[in-house]
Amino acid sequence: MFPNLKAEMVRHSITCKDIGELLNVSTTWVENRLQGKSVLPVDAGIKIRNAFFKNSSYEYLFSSEPIDISA
Repeated sequence: MFPNLKAEMVRHSITCKDIGELLNVSTTWVENRLQGKSVLPVDAGIKIRNAFFKNSSYEYLFSSEPIDISA
């Protein structure tokens, strides 16, 4: 789930721990949402985007399909 977000996390060296600290939740909470085991609330997604990925659109980051932005 969220392949673009995961790719951007790697590119920017952002960890699930970093996101958990931002949202004040556990690393497991973040991992479960990134794996699609639980729903990621929209407000959490907005916080993640605004804190770590300001140059990426919400739609790109949280798409369920990979999007090639280099084309």
